[in-house]
Amino acid sequence: MIELRRSEFCICAVGASSSRYQALLESLKTSGYNVVLKQDYPSLLDMIAIEPPHFVVFDFEQSGSELIEWANHIRKVSAEIRILVVV
Repeated sequence: MIELRRSEFCICAVGASSSRYQALLESLKTSGYNVVLKQDYPSLLDMIAIEPPHFVVFDFEQSGSELIEWANHIRKVSAEIRILVVV
């Protein structure tokens, strides 16, 4: 596990349909959160390796087993990263 070193609260939204997140992301940004959009899981992994987010939001367009696999992998990297799946 890695020790998280983050300066500001970061939320990462992952999914192919970024329009689903638009209102949520804009609201979070105006509230002062650092919001990052990643189009796919590999780009999320790259981000986690450099500067892990505090919170990850997944789009449920992915298969359930794939999401579970991704969530388990993220937890192996750091149990501190919280995960939310948007249905």
